[in-house]
Amino acid sequence: MYAQWVPLDKNTTSNTAPKVTVLSDDNSSTVIKIDISGFDINTLVTDGETYQSIDLLTEIFTTKPGFPELPHIAKVLAVPDRASISVEVIETGDVQIFKDIHIQPARTSWFEGKPESPYEENAGAYKSTDVYPGEYVSVEPPSVFRDFRIARVSLFPVQYVPAKKELQVVSSITVRINYGNGIAVNPKTATKKAIAPSFGKLYRSFIFNYQSVLNRLYDGREDGRELMLCIMPDEFYDSFMPYAEWNRQTGTDVHVTIFSDIGANANNPNIIKDHIADAYHNWEDPPTYVLIVGDNGIFPKKIVTYDYSFPNEDFFVEIDGDDYFPEMMIGRFTNQGDYRMQVMINKYTMYEKTPYIEEVDWFKHSICCSNNAYASQVSTKRFTAERMREDGGFEVDTLMSDGWGSGCSMNTSDVVNAFNDGRGFLNYRGEGWSSGWWAQCYDIGTSTINSLNNGQKFTFVTSIGCGVAMFDASGGNCFGEAWIQLGSLSEPRGGCAFVGPTSNTHTTYNNKIDKGIYVGMFQEGMDTPGQALLRGKLYMFNVFGNEYWVEYQYRVFCVLGDPSLHIWKDVPLEVTVDHPSTVAVGTHQLEITVNHTNSGQAVDSAIVCITSNDIFITDHTDATGNVTIEVSPETTDTLWITVRGGNVYPYQGYIEVLQEAENITTFGDPLIVDIDGNLDGLLNPNENGNITFTLKNWGLQTVNNIQATLTSGSPDYVEIVTSGPISFGNIAPGSTVEGDPFQFYVKPDCPIGGLINLQLNVTSNNSSWDFNAYAMIYGCELVYDKFLVKEIGTTNINFRMDPGETVELYTSIMNTGHDVAPNVKGVLSTNDPYMVIEDAEGTYGTLEIDGLAINEDDFYIVSIDASCPTGYMADFTLKLYTEEGNYPYETTPTISLPVSLPVPTDYTGPDGYGYFAYSSNDA
Repeated sequence: MYAQWVPLDKNTTSNTAPKVTVLSDDNSSTVIKIDISGFDINTLVTDGETYQSIDLLTEIFTTKPGFPELPHIAKVLAVPDRASISVEVIETGDVQIFKDIHIQPARTSWFEGKPESPYEENAGAYKSTDVYPGEYVSVEPPSVFRDFRIARVSLFPVQYVPAKKELQVVSSITVRINYGNGIAVNPKTATKKAIAPSFGKLYRSFIFNYQSVLNRLYDGREDGRELMLCIMPDEFYDSFMPYAEWNRQTGTDVHVTIFSDIGANANNPNIIKDHIADAYHNWEDPPTYVLIVGDNGIFPKKIVTYDYSFPNEDFFVEIDGDDYFPEMMIGRFTNQGDYRMQVMINKYTMYEKTPYIEEVDWFKHSICCSNNAYASQVSTKRFTAERMREDGGFEVDTLMSDGWGSGCSMNTSDVVNAFNDGRGFLNYRGEGWSSGWWAQCYDIGTSTINSLNNGQKFTFVTSIGCGVAMFDASGGNCFGEAWIQLGSLSEPRGGCAFVGPTSNTHTTYNNKIDKGIYVGMFQEGMDTPGQALLRGKLYMFNVFGNEYWVEYQYRVFCVLGDPSLHIWKDVPLEVTVDHPSTVAVGTHQLEITVNHTNSGQAVDSAIVCITSNDIFITDHTDATGNVTIEVSPETTDTLWITVRGGNVYPYQGYIEVLQEAENITTFGDPLIVDIDGNLDGLLNPNENGNITFTLKNWGLQTVNNIQATLTSGSPDYVEIVTSGPISFGNIAPGSTVEGDPFQFYVKPDCPIGGLINLQLNVTSNNSSWDFNAYAMIYGCELVYDKFLVKEIGTTNINFRMDPGETVELYTSIMNTGHDVAPNVKGVLSTNDPYMVIEDAEGTYGTLEIDGLAINEDDFYIVSIDASCPTGYMADFTLKLYTEEGNYPYETTPTISLPVSLPVPTDYTGPDGYGYFAYSSNDA
């Protein structure tokens, strides 16, 4: 097979995947545009037939066996929970036709280990004069994936007329996905909860409009709690609890349920699922991970039947929706008894808490192994090795044949020697079964694994083939169990986690899961086995959509081990953590600094967790290595502080909570209100405000003669009008007192959206304390929305800017702030050589909160040079400012306007003025 790039645009000569853009996204619709720069054409000769294969570099093709295999684009969208969904084509670009193209047929998928399916044409399909697939866009029935209802949208820029051997390729497609009030298929009914960071990473990698819905529905926050629900027989509880506590200290809260709590047993999976569903729906913090503890016969399993019957671990976490998307990430400890569980948790704790650093090369060294029965097995290993090398900086051993179907350049000893030398990752693609791998160049079975001697250089194993995680197989441990259970308490060995299937699998789907795991781990920041496997499944779904075998593969793959384990991808480096050694009972802002011990460099994005029996708080350091965490211990206690993440060798320390004789703190948030201006309860520039503090005595004795004074921590923007002192009198132990308000003035030039700092000093007869309060400054906020154009001096009006024309330019703006925007005016400017602004000033009037306005009575006038290229994007700045308001306001967004690009976003047709609207992102 050989390939040639065919450009659709003479300016694009290199192989470039389609550009996909979200033009707009709200509760009523999502608008997507794709631009095609060209395609690869490959020639394939098979069974005496010569075919051409067209590739858009998306990995996504039509899959109906016997019909032409055509590339397309697919994106997964978050859609409203209870809306009906429809799609429509808004605009298509130029169509180019290519003759005498004989497209290869799509093949039937085959089980791993079976012969590849032949290329067989459906006679009726290849004699048809109809265009195939005959539509530019389609949308699949939605699924529910934890926090979102999702739908996969496919766009088909490549069409084919089989009987004429005619290929039709369109340069662009713009579509709108409509959300209506009709019957909703598979609605999402669960209550909205905060998004946990572990799922935030998955959504960001998979849901195309995630940032838009995150901003719109969650204010851009991913601040949900990481919680692992651990379920086990009663006899494992005591030995398990130290591991639970370690997980909690590292930032994943833990809830342990024993069988007697819920009336569970070793045989009924429904009792377990009911408990997980109750936790998911009704707990304040729904679990993100589920760990089930016990091997087959110790903990129940759910058998499902397709072409084969096998245990489906995702059964326990498929909670919402009529689909196969899991709401939590799940893993299983496959121990028969308590001792083997202790061996596993000892290994996993050592791996996370005290990783082996006497030698460090193994952290950045991995192995890719493969059978060579199919070309795709080897090419998939090349891909995953490239991800580890290029994106992870790893050294990768590719222990597989370069040939396809024959030839071996290594043997079992080579592979075992690499295992024993220590490797952070092991990735296998190929045949196997419960006893191990069946590769042509080497057989690696459970007996081989049982003899490994890699010590504490524990390996994360992803074995993408058949049956290797079949924990219910007869005759002892399966291949995956051998890896995770290997060793003893005194001599730990083997792996730290294992990903694989519990039965037969399909080659082409395996390849995509494998790729997705390593894209997720090394390009998208996934760092747990649960995330890695789920990312692989999501990758596969995006390629193939809602197919029978996609559902099968979702349910056959599982994690053996802890799904929340943090996998090392860098050499751990020791850190120095600066934090207080003691605090008093009460509310405190803990200032914590994390630096690398050897270099002294600040550690960015380190996870800092403060825990005790009653306290669980996590946060991240900033670029300077600093983080401020508020804690409010109510009794004497010991607070554990744990720092981990990235290349941080975990640090643990503690902070003693002491009961002092005198201990005054602020209690709750201070009450802050405006006392003049618009009196909306929010602080605006050029307003006076009051701040009222409540103080609490956490000490052992009455504190006498308490006085407080207020100063400005933001003197450029805030003046203190009444600084005090304000008397709080005497406060008895455990009591609170609310003081009189302080008055302050916010200056007119204080930035909207910023925080002002107010500093409170509290004194008594014997002590003093200092506190900081912060207040948000609100105001109007003007944002550019759309533009409208109308040509001047021509009867050939097409409502777009063309070379040589002069146009009226209208812009719509919105007030997304918290205050009225009075008497808004605009000034348009540009440095573009093809653009001349004839009239640069416009007026919009007054915009109420959430209001929209168009400069319909005072528009801009722009002339486009006759030499301006079509398809050109011209950049402008639009200064928007208010007049006669209580404070000055100005903003200057940048907008890009297309020349000769008909991309309407007012898709219902011309507005009341006869103009079409265009978004600045349309081109």
